[in-house]
Amino acid sequence: MENNMKKTDSRWANPNYKKFDAHRRRAKTRGIPFLFTFEEWMEAWGEKIALMGRGSTKYCMARNGPDIGPYAPGNVRIITNAENVSEGNKGKSVTQAQYDRFMTLRGMNKKRILTPDGEFESIRAAARFYGKDPSTIIERIQRYPDQYKRI
Repeated sequence: MENNMKKTDSRWANPNYKKFDAHRRRAKTRGIPFLFTFEEWMEAWGEKIALMGRGSTKYCMARNGPDIGPYAPGNVRIITNAENVSEGNKGKSVTQAQYDRFMTLRGMNKKRILTPDGEFESIRAAARFYGKDPSTIIERIQRYPDQYKRI
């Protein structure tokens, strides 16, 4: 703990100190140096500390560059989790096998469509049969899974 501070210290009553300590421990577990004092960490967060958390629209502390260096003043910025994930994926490529597995897990690699009026080779073919836009067939698959499904 910072300066051999005990959990009975008044800072532990501050929920933001608990967040600071959890962040410091996660960084240590990941092998990333954490050079902030509590006061510096709070200054880096500013008003966005209230928006910190999980979920794509919540905020996190990201290291500059492609996630390099320590968590330290001058080497971090506060961005949304969605931005952080996007930055982390930049430059990464997905193999065909990874893509196929992703599509299979989500049932999206199935081309044929089963409808109340029969089986079709594709969403586009079913849309032509019904005289609808393909997006309508996709919507029906989602809305009526017992009647419209990918097979």
